[in-house]
Amino acid sequence: MKKRGSITILFAILLPVLLLFGMFIFEALWESLAKTYFEQACYSASRSSLAAYDTDSWRDYGVFLLPEKPDQERLKEDFVRNLDTNGWLDLEVTRVESRAVAPLERDVLKNQILENVKYIAPVRGAQALWDLIRHKEDSESFSRGGAAAEELEQAQDNMEKTRKNNREIKDDKKDIKDLKERISEESKKEEPDQGRIASLERSIRSEERDIDDMYDENRELTYETQAILNKQSLREVPPELDEEKMAKKSSLQEELEKLKLAKERTEKSLDWEDDTEDRIFSRGSTDKEESGRSLDLVRAAQEVLEEGRNRLYLGEYALKYFSSVTSDSHDAEVEYLITGSRQPGAAYALRLLAVRSGLDALGYFVLDPKAPPEILSRTAYSLIMGGLQGLIDLYSMVGLGEAVPLIHITPGGTNPFERIQLDYEDHQRIDLLLTGEDKKLDRIQELLPAQGYTGRQILFEVRVRRIFPFRIYRDDEAMDDMNYMYLRKEVRICY
Repeated sequence: MKKRGSITILFAILLPVLLLFGMFIFEALWESLAKTYFEQACYSASRSSLAAYDTDSWRDYGVFLLPEKPDQERLKEDFVRNLDTNGWLDLEVTRVESRAVAPLERDVLKNQILENVKYIAPVRGAQALWDLIRHKEDSESFSRGGAAAEELEQAQDNMEKTRKNNREIKDDKKDIKDLKERISEESKKEEPDQGRIASLERSIRSEERDIDDMYDENRELTYETQAILNKQSLREVPPELDEEKMAKKSSLQEELEKLKLAKERTEKSLDWEDDTEDRIFSRGSTDKEESGRSLDLVRAAQEVLEEGRNRLYLGEYALKYFSSVTSDSHDAEVEYLITGSRQPGAAYALRLLAVRSGLDALGYFVLDPKAPPEILSRTAYSLIMGGLQGLIDLYSMVGLGEAVPLIHITPGGTNPFERIQLDYEDHQRIDLLLTGEDKKLDRIQELLPAQGYTGRQILFEVRVRRIFPFRIYRDDEAMDDMNYMYLRKEVRICY
């Protein structure tokens, strides 16, 4: 009996302790569950708030911007929906506050641009490289196109002659049939005119000889056409020649008219007038110094080695979202990113003219067989011809939207670089790559009309009723009491 009484007393002593410990553990689990659920709702609502970005800024410039004054009611509704537990865990929202943070500064803009084009920039770069290869292939096809075009034109002429002969054969056979009917009618008369019959028979024999000659000619034309098709691996004569891959018959007058049109379009795009040269060079030494620095290839090459990838991505971003003088709007935004001039179209035209003239002058000096052998005469000849050819290249790229050889000399044939074709955008891509990263970012910020913030600082507060009067988790800023546990979370989220 004494032993049983001791056990009963022991359980009577331990049971309150065990119950108190169980209540403590259960309250701890309850608070932990409420805190986990609350934090998940905070992060979900915060991420949802980023969906309220300015769609116009994203569509036009590929950047995410948030308004300075957030929609507090919508944010609270999203938070409440994320807290919905079907009543088994009643979390009561006591406070939701949000404010805009992280304005669109240079570093933020750079990160957004890199994120924006990290997938499309390699694709655009590969496309540009493919265009160079395609231009080379087209150039090779064009170089072989003269003879091929003449042969196909001959095959087309043969086909046309064959069709013409077939029509004449058909007409001659019809005439022979008519002549034979007339002979038959004459023969049926009581006194046929033998002289008329003989004349008709001679006409028939003449028509038959013509038919035989045309059959022979058709046979020869068919053999010749088939030989041309076999040589060019074709099954039939194409109805039209490919003007992009075959030489076109042109005259000097056509080329002059084409150059005149290119000149007019270029001057219109660049807003050049008769006093363009004086107007451009009267802007002061700042633009001249900028042009000199922009042509410093050594320094640019060093910067490219350090920040090559970012430069490439920033350049592709500029080409994708900003316009140039060759676009429909004719806004010289890309030219401004490169030069930073107050008159970017004219400034970049001078820069491009200097580059093209320098490359072409080098080509005339090294590759042109007509260049004088003396050094001084050869140099003067190369500079003059390079300047003229550079001007023609500028007109072709800006006025006509055509590509020009990397090194362009006229006439071709001795130039191994004429198959590498560069258009206006290719030159801009290279110049953007050589332009400093800080300059590009600063000028992009100047061109962006959008202003705003790229992040949110959000404060969430809720309270949940306690099951037992224990305070497990402590928050010095939350005013906990014996009936409610207050949870507080501050989230900073940015694009």
